[in-house]
Amino acid sequence: MDWSIANINRTLVTPTVAEKVIEEDGTETYYLGYCSSGVNSVNDALFAVCRVTDPSGSMRKMWSNGSTEQNCVFADFASLNYSFLQ
Repeated sequence: MDWSIANINRTLVTPTVAEKVIEEDGTETYYLGYCSSGVNSVNDALFAVCRVTDPSGSMRKMWSNGSTEQNCVFADFASLNYSFLQ
């Protein structure tokens, strides 16, 4: 599996954003935080968060609250609820 950021971004359905924050948890799971420009902190509830995993050789993309709405705190990425886009 190609885990390059370019490949992940190419295969995502993403909101229109100006900034991205990326976190990797050491298990080939990546968290991508999308926000509008001008957001100054990962503690602001202004992110759409996508969790990207590869459980069986196929990339799986799930979103916080099943939505690309920018209303999550990226710093809380590990405790957010993720589901496929609804």
